[in-house]
Amino acid sequence: MKTPAALLAFALAITSLAACDPQSGDDALVGTWTRLRTGTTEMRDQWAFTADGTMKFDENKPDARDEEDHVSGPFTASDGVIVATVTNTHVPGRERVTFTYYAGSVFSSHALRAPAGHDGIVGVWTEIVKLDDPNQPVDGASATREFRADGTFHWVTTPFDGSEGDTVDGTWAAEGGDTFRATDLSGVQNVIKLVDGEALIPEGSVWQKN
Repeated sequence: MKTPAALLAFALAITSLAACDPQSGDDALVGTWTRLRTGTTEMRDQWAFTADGTMKFDENKPDARDEEDHVSGPFTASDGVIVATVTNTHVPGRERVTFTYYAGSVFSSHALRAPAGHDGIVGVWTEIVKLDDPNQPVDGASATREFRADGTFHWVTTPFDGSEGDTVDGTWAAEGGDTFRATDLSGVQNVIKLVDGEALIPEGSVWQKN
């Protein structure tokens, strides 16, 4: 899936979408969450959510300031899904962004949740990233990640624009400390972590609360 910066950078055109009701709906989400560059104390990017329903996302690119995303707008949060109507300082206009998230000991905008329950990693996990612009085709996709007790997985990604989806099969193994490694049939590996016993989050997609 896209990174948060790439995800929100699609806010390119003026839309007639209404603003979200200014109530966050999730006390755990409220605050400022920062991701550092690996091995440093330098901020890579940062999310901020207020109790009255305002969201901000800011990147830090010292060598490419003109490429930074600075995104803001009202949002709502319910059942692990954020819906925000955002503007980006890069470009004029608004876009509505919908994505799954997790907020607990950490924050992630790339979280997978298991609505039907799970046993450790075993279960069916879902994720959504959707970008609505009435002047363009809907962008983004929904994803289903099934991890089976026999150590295999089956992943399905379904684009919202109606294009052909993607199916990936492979195996997974525990690495300790609620960390798992998934290897598809072509050998591509993904490291994911079960956080707080509630969400699966890919390696590198975690923000810490300030």
